[in-house]
Amino acid sequence: MAINVSWMSNPQYLAQASHFLGGGALILIAALFSTTWEPIFITLCIGVFAASLKEFWFDLQVEKDSFADSFMDWCFYMLGGVVGVGVVF
Repeated sequence: MAINVSWMSNPQYLAQASHFLGGGALILIAALFSTTWEPIFITLCIGVFAASLKEFWFDLQVEKDSFADSFMDWCFYMLGGVVGVGVVF
């Protein structure tokens, strides 16, 4: 039985899965090394700031992406972070 990985040939799907996993992994790794909720909240705030800076400044200025592409990427970062927080708590 072969595993169907044809979705990986579309770079948009692969990028969104990577943004989602990146946002979620950030929170889950922070939870592994903390015993209270404060470091997780601080990591979430830093992650939101870093994702916003990357998507809305770097990608729009340097890589010349469109605002819609950057906003979609940012949403997948945030979705991953929200799922990560949901898994932790």
